[in-house]
Amino acid sequence: MSAPLFYTQSFYDFIDQYQHAFNSFHVKNIINQFTFPLQVVHKDACHVYTDSSNLEAVLQGGMQFYKKNNITSVAIFPLQKHAINGQLAFLKIKLAFYNADHKELYHCHYELILRRIKNNELKIQCMINADEEDNARHLF
Repeated sequence: MSAPLFYTQSFYDFIDQYQHAFNSFHVKNIINQFTFPLQVVHKDACHVYTDSSNLEAVLQGGMQFYKKNNITSVAIFPLQKHAINGQLAFLKIKLAFYNADHKELYHCHYELILRRIKNNELKIQCMINADEEDNARHLF
């Protein structure tokens, strides 16, 4: 039996697309990085989004948070990656949030389950928030 095939370039292509979507600060661009149903897990809660409508409101709130706290760019760094099977992959990332002077304001970590969809694109199926609320607390 052969191992699942996920090329490193697929992960980097996904990260580039996700980072570009974040840095556009347009909710529609970020939504395109997900596949539904989407599961988002936090310390004390789990949310399942069956379509983009409810997620849009949450992401719009995030964009307002970024604007209020002078966040002008986001960098995404891969920390760990591996194939789960031929359609699913695991990716742990660090998101670093910067102001206009390129000073890091805070960072957080997410663990993502990615699903391969048509044209072999990777989309987020599940997000596990490891520490965002803790690391952003000083901004509130």
